[in-house]
Amino acid sequence: MATEFSVIEGKNGAVGTANAISAEVGLEILKGGGNAVDAGVAIVLSLTITDARRACFGGEMPALIYLAKEKRVVVIAGQGPAPKAYGKKPTDWKAAMPGQFDACLLAIQQYGKLRAADVIEPTIRLAEREGSPEWQKDLARTLREIAAAEKRAGAESEERAIQAARDYFYRGPIAKAIVKFSQENSGIFTEDDFASYSAKIEPPIHTTYRGYDIYKAGSWTQGPALLQALNILEGFDLKAMGHNSPRYIHTIMAAMALAFADRDTFYGDPEFCLVPLRQLLSKKYAAARRKLIAEKARHYVPPGDPENIGPIHPKGDPRVQAPPSASHDTSVSVTIDREQNVFCGTPSGWGSDVPMGDTGVVLGTRLVSFWPEAGHPNEPRGGKRPRITLTPTIVLKNGEPFLVISVAGGDKQDQTALNIFLNVVEFGMNAQEAAEAPRVSTLHHTDSFNPGGIVGEGVLEIQKGMPEATIRELEALGYKVRRGFLSIPAVILNKADQGIVQVGAREAQAGRVAW
Repeated sequence: MATEFSVIEGKNGAVGTANAISAEVGLEILKGGGNAVDAGVAIVLSLTITDARRACFGGEMPALIYLAKEKRVVVIAGQGPAPKAYGKKPTDWKAAMPGQFDACLLAIQQYGKLRAADVIEPTIRLAEREGSPEWQKDLARTLREIAAAEKRAGAESEERAIQAARDYFYRGPIAKAIVKFSQENSGIFTEDDFASYSAKIEPPIHTTYRGYDIYKAGSWTQGPALLQALNILEGFDLKAMGHNSPRYIHTIMAAMALAFADRDTFYGDPEFCLVPLRQLLSKKYAAARRKLIAEKARHYVPPGDPENIGPIHPKGDPRVQAPPSASHDTSVSVTIDREQNVFCGTPSGWGSDVPMGDTGVVLGTRLVSFWPEAGHPNEPRGGKRPRITLTPTIVLKNGEPFLVISVAGGDKQDQTALNIFLNVVEFGMNAQEAAEAPRVSTLHHTDSFNPGGIVGEGVLEIQKGMPEATIRELEALGYKVRRGFLSIPAVILNKADQGIVQVGAREAQAGRVAW
């Protein structure tokens, strides 16, 4: 298909992110001896300057990493929990613990090649540019102090050096300054909240689709929904339907709506609730849910009964119609290196826009994603992670990295990933074609930033470029169709058998580099 932008490809690696400046940061790290993890983390940190309204320093970041030597995928769980006093003490703050920075340090400590100071340095330079706002200069000073703490401890061991950097932020002067500002401004953070927090390495969740292995983070994200949708869709001949035909769009969006009904009912932080993931991701359960996809649009899409492998939950659908909240957004960082290591991160943080004192650290507002109803798996609780939309994706083919997708776009993230995955796997598109092809999303789900009600029963959003005839046929199937903005993806397609790696994106300002 014709594309607005040409595909970028190379033989040694690739970088994809929100803008050209941060892409150059990733390239600098790779050419300076770092691996994909070092480069991906450096990009994430730089985005707190170059894409600050969508990815603040005190925000969050789940990441997937493919380790080439070990041939396995790991999750870096960089979503911080609510303060321990959340729900017990009154506060208007919606900031979770800043998990992104610890996730970055953990990633390079365990899987990178460079020191924290080397990976931080490009962000310092960006923050100190002429004309930078005061908070960026403050953040540069904070980062220099962290790098100095690492250097002082470096004589002992590399592990101790990065731990010193972590301690300076979470147990030292930076934590104390953030807590002081919080408590002086009706917040409830304590020094114990910071000292007891650490990002974690977790196993990914996984399914297969026609010989491909798809990996996601767990039920504290919306990631399992993509796997559920793919399990349902594996029972259809999507290629025979034709790309973006009315029948194809109806089928993939119906599968996504079924997965979202389960997401909205069962997902939450597994450290605080029992999530029936094994059943939700079983092929038998997918077969039961698949039977609910009718010839026309369903305006009643209840959750299933995974415990009994039943297509419909006996209590029906507790969700009601509700208006969407204000739009929120995120950023992206995907990298692959010469050795085939992969980093796929989805950093985020928006809403507060208030630096914590003179630290330069801005916190996010991710706690808006808690479900307000008591007894729900995603109910608010101190020390608990909200179920988030951030959802990086890694796909393997024959055990090797094949497709890497990170998306900015809230509830549209996994829907975009589904569109892109099928564009490549079912229709053979290259990375740029897959990113640019007109996409579709359903609004038949709860708004993850105002949980409780369905945003739009039977509503589809269609990206520009979809033929009017297709829209009319979708309306004839019972959908309400409207045009909308459908997220910002970064895509890496690794053609290992040809020794070629491609990187694709949709927006003109996106950063794409391959060499």
